[in-house]
Amino acid sequence: MQAYRAMQVVKNGLYRSTGEVVDLLGAPDGSKRTLRVLMYHKVNDLWPNPITVPTAVFAEQMDLLGELGYVPVSLGAVRDYYVDGTPLPEGAVLITFDDGYRDNLENAFPVLNARGFPAVIFAPIGYLADGRPLPHEEPLVRAGVHNPTLDWDQLAELEAGGVRIEAHGIGHRPEHASLVQQAGYKLGFTAVSGVNTPDSDRFQLLRYNVEPYSARTFQLVLAGACDPLSVKDTVAGTYVRRTVTRALGIGSR
Repeated sequence: MQAYRAMQVVKNGLYRSTGEVVDLLGAPDGSKRTLRVLMYHKVNDLWPNPITVPTAVFAEQMDLLGELGYVPVSLGAVRDYYVDGTPLPEGAVLITFDDGYRDNLENAFPVLNARGFPAVIFAPIGYLADGRPLPHEEPLVRAGVHNPTLDWDQLAELEAGGVRIEAHGIGHRPEHASLVQQAGYKLGFTAVSGVNTPDSDRFQLLRYNVEPYSARTFQLVLAGACDPLSVKDTVAGTYVRRTVTRALGIGSR
């Protein structure tokens, strides 16, 4: 996990430096930057624990959204925009969580609820409440770090509190966008970084994977100044990234 920590420091530094350079050269054109989607996973203070944002950092990021003029919107508002053309507010942001971790209820929900922010949780229903860890959690469990998933009653509690619950597949495996459309879904989301425009494919909407960024780095990510780094999410970029993480002994998704 020391290797993961070192890589995290390097990655955050790369985002900050790239964002500052792009910002210095001129902020990206915001005229068609219709929707930013934030992708979180775990919100807790366990260490070591990859793909986790500490609770205090998450609260700071939620406060920054308002301070920077962004407007959290519901999944229904995003659907209405891409299906019916209903306008979104300027600076619209959709907050999403993948994998259905219990800490989304215990730690993230109180922060969201206190601010009146809507959110979406994409839950893999094959891993709810049966005690099995998600595939990428197995090495952590062997190391004594447990990140349990939500059960059905907890999902109902979240939805009653204004958090939308949607599908993340059954077994946490990606599906082709055309299959999502054929199944009758109105929207689909990827793990590819970037901002969404009026012309975005609504079955492949982009999301920013959020990490324990500093306030300034979070600001730069939202502004699009770090978008050049989305090359890491291309086929070639993903191959290089996974090769590096495997060489360092770090699990990669």
